[in-house]
Amino acid sequence: YGLVGSEMCIRDRFKTIPQDTATVVDILKRAGVDTVFETVPGNHYQHGEQRLGKALAFLAANATTQG
Repeated sequence: YGLVGSEMCIRDRFKTIPQDTATVVDILKRAGVDTVFETVPGNHYQHGEQRLGKALAFLAANATTQG
């Protein structure tokens, strides 16, 4: 069995996600944006509450008041 057409596109585009994300993080850091990138092993739908809590804690700790 083999993949053809759109099946190949779907399969292959997911291979670049970690690389593309790392590139975006690098761009943001070079622009002075405080950025944290963590991978989630396995299913990205797992541990949603824990990941959201970490994100909110990061935002609260790094919040600045703009006038």
